[in-house]
Amino acid sequence: MTPTAYMAKQSVPRLRELLNDERLDYDIRAYAEVELLRRIGGAGLGKKDIHARRLGQAVGQAGKMTRNIHIACEEMNFLWSSDDLAEFRDMWRQGYSVEEIRSYFDRESWQEVILIAMDQMRWGYIKIRPDVLIVE
Repeated sequence: MTPTAYMAKQSVPRLRELLNDERLDYDIRAYAEVELLRRIGGAGLGKKDIHARRLGQAVGQAGKMTRNIHIACEEMNFLWSSDDLAEFRDMWRQGYSVEEIRSYFDRESWQEVILIAMDQMRWGYIKIRPDVLIVE
């Protein structure tokens, strides 16, 4: 049974209980909130709107904006396919420069390459290369 189907079968008091239970995973609580809003006057709001409301971005039916947030590097592309990741790792191990890798994968910015390198280092797939980042 999907979370949406499960929530649709719950009573309003049970949904409120689920929503306020801090022990539950955020996603479960978000599904409960979506279902509650759908039933008690928030019709038309989807899960994405609920997340936005919790972050203080939504206005109108969901309520007043309560705070400003900043999403770092929102315009950048940090998605990599499995095949591209394997190729990236090979290029990294062979010593290709960040700019060569950026160009090969047609990435907009060298920062996208640095961040995937940091990610792959954290997971242990590649090793740090001292020649890559020189801080002056």
